Amino acid sequence: MNKYTMIVNTKVAGKYEKVGTVEIFYPLLSDLGFAVEPKSLDDDSGLPTYNNEAEQFAFDSVFNAVKADARNKLVSKTADLKDGAKISTTLAELTAPAERDGSALVNIREMLVAFKAYLTTTDKASNVQAAILTLASRKQNLAMQPTANKGKFLVHLENFEATLTDAQSEQFARSIDGLATACEDSFDLDDM
Repeated sequence: MNKYTMIVNTKVAGKYEKVGTVEIFYPLLSDLGFAVEPKSLDDDSGLPTYNNEAEQFAFDSVFNAVKADARNKLVSKTADLKDGAKISTTLAELTAPAERDGSALVNIREMLVAFKAYLTTTDKASNVQAAILTLASRKQNLAMQPTANKGKFLVHLENFEATLTDAQSEQFARSIDGLATACEDSFDLDDM
């Protein structure tokens, strides 16, 4: 396995800012059993350049999967590993099946139930509450909202956070961060 220093960025006010770096490890195609070797290594990054587009495409796909795997093990908006997470350093670790127990989906569902309960305490009409809840359950739709609507949604999200216990705040942190990030995303529909 080869080592690479991955830069970790976060989006702040529509621009990406570096929050740190993480050492990741990636295989060459030959490490995966393919009878190909890179024709050269980039002087700056150390990444391989392969002999043809097909080989390069295969390597780039593997490398992007390695980076995605590493990013999924980081605390949102940081270069810090989540509790119990470890960057894969061997091919066996990298290719091991992911251990998913469905807890993330349970947390999202529980957060939405709590958010719905919060919305009933607002003075908003039931159809408005349903629309707000729909935005919370579909981040993609939230990201496409006009800036004014995102601002109103963020007020509800902040007020909701204020009602949570410490345990709920910790449990729902990732979901709430994801919603807040969706509000920061700019999405221009003028080009349709």
